Amino acid sequence: LPAASRPALLAKLEQVGTLELRLTAVEAKMAFDKTRLIVPAGKSVSLLFENPDLMPHNVVFVKPGRAQRV
Repeated sequence: LPAASRPALLAKLEQVGTLELRLTAVEAKMAFDKTRLIVPAGKSVSLLFENPDLMPHNVVFVKPGRAQRV
């Protein structure tokens, strides 16, 4: 592949498929191992939740800048 064509092809390949994100609950705390998930607009996402704790956990997704309102 010519060097000039590589960036455009790589950009297209990055848009293909699903982005897989894993959230794991932190034991004995009402928290997950990540506090922020950033996904490109239009990208398909699979969320994998793992809870090794005895306590149930929940997740809330908000638009950027709306966390205070929630």
